[in-house]
Amino acid sequence: MSEITGQLRPVVEQFVSNLEAAFRRSVLEAFEANIAGASRAARPAVPSVPVRRTAAPAAAKASKPGARVRRSAADLERVEQRILDYVRKNPGKRGEQIKQALGLTTALWTRPLSRLVTSGALTAKGMKRATTYTAK
Repeated sequence: MSEITGQLRPVVEQFVSNLEAAFRRSVLEAFEANIAGASRAARPAVPSVPVRRTAAPAAAKASKPGARVRRSAADLERVEQRILDYVRKNPGKRGEQIKQALGLTTALWTRPLSRLVTSGALTAKGMKRATTYTAK
Protein backbone atom coordinates (compact mmCIF):
# COMPACT_ATOMS: atom_id res chain seq x y z
CA MET A 1 0.00 0.00 0.00
CA SER A 2 2.83 2.41 0.79
CA GLU A 3 4.25 1.84 -2.69
CA ILE A 4 0.98 3.07 -4.31
CA THR A 5 0.87 6.02 -1.91
CA GLY A 6 4.43 6.91 -2.85
CA GLN A 7 3.55 6.84 -6.55
CA LEU A 8 0.27 8.76 -6.18
CA ARG A 9 1.61 11.53 -3.97
CA PRO A 10 3.63 13.30 -6.73
CA VAL A 11 0.73 12.93 -9.20
CA VAL A 12 -1.74 14.45 -6.73
CA GLU A 13 0.68 17.26 -5.79
CA GLN A 14 1.21 18.08 -9.49
CA PHE A 15 -2.56 18.10 -10.07
CA VAL A 16 -3.17 20.43 -7.12
CA SER A 17 -0.37 22.71 -8.29
CA ASN A 18 -1.83 22.89 -11.83
CA LEU A 19 -5.32 23.50 -10.48
CA GLU A 20 -4.10 26.32 -8.24
CA ALA A 21 -2.24 27.96 -11.14
CA ALA A 22 -5.30 27.75 -13.40
CA PHE A 23 -7.49 29.28 -10.69
CA ARG A 24 -5.06 32.17 -10.15
CA ARG A 25 -4.91 32.83 -13.91
CA SER A 26 -8.69 32.85 -14.08
CA VAL A 27 -9.02 35.31 -11.21
CA LEU A 28 -6.32 37.55 -12.67
CA GLU A 29 -7.98 37.58 -16.11
CA ALA A 30 -11.37 38.42 -14.60
CA PHE A 31 -9.82 41.23 -12.59
CA GLU A 32 -8.03 42.67 -15.62
CA ALA A 33 -11.20 42.45 -17.72
CA ASN A 34 -13.14 44.23 -15.01
CA ILE A 35 -10.61 47.04 -14.86
CA ALA A 36 -10.55 47.35 -18.64
CA GLY A 37 -14.36 47.59 -18.72
CA ALA A 38 -14.83 44.49 -20.81
CA SER A 39 -17.04 42.91 -18.17
CA ARG A 40 -19.58 45.74 -18.55
CA ALA A 41 -20.42 44.59 -22.05
CA ALA A 42 -21.16 41.09 -20.77
CA ARG A 43 -23.60 42.30 -18.08
CA PRO A 44 -27.09 43.47 -18.95
CA ALA A 45 -27.45 47.22 -19.09
CA VAL A 46 -28.96 48.68 -15.94
CA PRO A 47 -30.40 52.17 -16.27
CA SER A 48 -28.69 54.62 -13.96
CA VAL A 49 -31.88 56.67 -13.62
CA PRO A 50 -35.19 55.19 -12.46
CA VAL A 51 -37.68 54.84 -15.31
CA ARG A 52 -40.92 56.78 -14.96
CA ARG A 53 -43.98 54.62 -15.53
CA THR A 54 -46.38 57.44 -16.26
CA ALA A 55 -46.02 61.16 -16.58
CA ALA A 56 -48.37 63.66 -15.01
CA PRO A 57 -50.95 65.02 -17.45
CA ALA A 58 -50.01 68.33 -19.05
CA ALA A 59 -46.98 68.61 -16.81
CA ALA A 60 -43.88 70.40 -18.00
CA LYS A 61 -41.02 68.11 -18.92
CA ALA A 62 -38.25 67.78 -16.38
CA SER A 63 -35.02 69.53 -17.23
CA LYS A 64 -32.95 66.48 -16.28
CA PRO A 65 -33.75 62.82 -16.82
CA GLY A 66 -35.11 61.34 -13.62
CA ALA A 67 -35.90 64.74 -12.11
CA ARG A 68 -39.23 65.00 -10.33
CA VAL A 69 -42.08 66.46 -12.38
CA ARG A 70 -44.29 68.82 -10.40
CA ARG A 71 -47.89 69.34 -11.37
CA SER A 72 -49.28 72.82 -11.56
CA ALA A 73 -52.15 73.97 -9.39
CA ALA A 74 -54.38 73.91 -12.49
CA ASP A 75 -53.51 70.25 -13.14
CA LEU A 76 -54.31 69.32 -9.54
CA GLU A 77 -57.61 71.20 -9.70
CA ARG A 78 -58.58 69.43 -12.95
CA VAL A 79 -57.96 66.02 -11.38
CA GLU A 80 -59.80 67.07 -8.23
CA GLN A 81 -62.79 68.17 -10.31
CA ARG A 82 -62.83 64.88 -12.24
CA ILE A 83 -62.77 62.93 -8.96
CA LEU A 84 -65.47 65.10 -7.41
CA ASP A 85 -67.75 64.84 -10.46
CA TYR A 86 -67.37 61.05 -10.55
CA VAL A 87 -68.07 60.66 -6.82
CA ARG A 88 -71.15 62.87 -7.07
CA LYS A 89 -72.53 60.58 -9.79
CA ASN A 90 -71.34 57.37 -8.08
CA PRO A 91 -71.38 57.82 -4.28
CA GLY A 92 -70.01 55.09 -2.04
CA LYS A 93 -67.33 53.84 -4.45
CA ARG A 94 -63.95 52.67 -3.21
CA GLY A 95 -60.78 54.47 -4.23
CA GLU A 96 -59.65 51.56 -6.37
CA GLN A 97 -62.90 51.70 -8.35
CA ILE A 98 -62.70 55.47 -8.79
CA LYS A 99 -59.08 55.34 -9.96
CA GLN A 100 -59.89 52.62 -12.47
CA ALA A 101 -62.94 54.44 -13.83
CA LEU A 102 -61.00 57.70 -14.27
CA GLY A 103 -57.84 56.00 -15.54
CA LEU A 104 -55.65 57.46 -12.79
CA THR A 105 -52.52 56.00 -11.28
CA THR A 106 -51.91 56.07 -7.55
CA ALA A 107 -49.32 58.82 -8.04
CA LEU A 108 -51.86 61.02 -9.83
CA TRP A 109 -54.66 60.22 -7.40
CA THR A 110 -53.21 60.58 -3.92
CA ARG A 111 -52.64 64.32 -3.58
CA PRO A 112 -55.89 65.54 -5.17
CA LEU A 113 -57.86 63.06 -3.07
CA SER A 114 -56.26 64.18 0.18
CA ARG A 115 -56.94 67.83 -0.73
CA LEU A 116 -60.61 67.03 -1.41
CA VAL A 117 -61.02 65.18 1.89
CA THR A 118 -59.15 67.90 3.84
CA SER A 119 -61.25 70.67 2.28
CA GLY A 120 -64.44 68.78 3.16
CA ALA A 121 -65.63 68.34 -0.43
CA LEU A 122 -65.44 64.55 0.01
CA THR A 123 -66.20 62.39 3.01
CA ALA A 124 -64.15 59.24 3.54
CA LYS A 125 -65.66 56.34 5.46
CA GLY A 126 -63.78 53.15 6.28
CA MET A 127 -60.16 52.14 6.48
CA LYS A 128 -57.44 51.39 3.95
CA ARG A 129 -58.73 49.64 0.82
CA ALA A 130 -62.28 49.50 2.18
CA THR A 131 -62.57 53.30 2.33
CA THR A 132 -65.57 54.63 0.43
CA TYR A 133 -66.05 58.22 -0.69
CA THR A 134 -69.12 60.42 -0.91
CA ALA A 135 -69.46 64.04 -1.98
CA LYS A 136 -70.95 66.66 0.32
